Amino acid sequence: MGDVVLYSHEIGTTKPDPRAYQVACAALEAEPADCLFIDDVAENVDAAAAVGMQALLFRDNARTIARIAGHLDLPS
Repeated sequence: MGDVVLYSHEIGTTKPDPRAYQVACAALEAEPADCLFIDDVAENVDAAAAVGMQALLFRDNARTIARIAGHLDLPS
């Protein structure tokens, strides 16, 4: 699979609408539970978690990098 780019005006919805996350997962051919969503807006993070995604509220780079490494099962 190549890169996936989604534009809200093309899919007809934006975060935090659950459909935005569902469309993203479908485009990636991934289950929500296998996806890690990171955002600096709590409402968007909560919405991603509500559709079953792993979700992290961005607070700082170190924490985010560690969470991504854990998600990918990489040494941090």
